[in-house]
Amino acid sequence: MKPVLHGLLGAGLALSVAAAVDAAVTDRWTGTGMALSAEGAIGVEVDGHDYAVPQDVAWTDLQGGYHEGGRPDCLPPSGKLEGPIRITAQSVEAAGYERRQVVHVECLGATQR
Repeated sequence: MKPVLHGLLGAGLALSVAAAVDAAVTDRWTGTGMALSAEGAIGVEVDGHDYAVPQDVAWTDLQGGYHEGGRPDCLPPSGKLEGPIRITAQSVEAAGYERRQVVHVECLGATQR
């Protein structure tokens, strides 16, 4: 019985530490905005930063359904402002340069903005 109890306590501690580390991550940003959604590009300005939104990105639809990738339904290639959307961006470094990469888009209704 004791080994099982110790294993459960250890697993609980590991989950607590992982949650605390995840909460301390400071290189992740979220924000809402309207996106300029064109055939070859999607861009959004959030809190003074311009973001390029990948056309193949994880996204959540208006009903809360999660999609692993593809172009979000709420961002058709209209050449107009679409949204509002909420983005999550993660800091990435490549070739010595750091930038914010959009890793998730949430489609919002007008009342969720």
